[in-house]
Amino acid sequence: MDLLVTVDTALAHLAGAMRIPTLLLLTFQPDWRLLLERNDTPWYPTLRLYSQPVPGDWDLVIRQLVEDLCGPDGEGPTAAEEVTASPSQLVPNTRSPASPRPGRM
Repeated sequence: MDLLVTVDTALAHLAGAMRIPTLLLLTFQPDWRLLLERNDTPWYPTLRLYSQPVPGDWDLVIRQLVEDLCGPDGEGPTAAEEVTASPSQLVPNTRSPASPRPGRM
């Protein structure tokens, strides 16, 4: 998986623990563990946080996410390339897309 975009659910925490680059959309008052007024978290170095500036305002959150993914001119990736961790920090994907999941046939 190259990148995960999600809201604050168990999936986000699992991705963080697995060091999967993740863009996390947060409400105005997120869980206290994610800290306030930050776009990163000390718990998961591969998460980038996008918080609502005011309660219920997802529009600005989505606009910032799209700009970070596509660049201000919409031409291509910018911040998505530097999500939070260097490639050496990520867990390598050693399974090819065509190979079955471990334990399944």
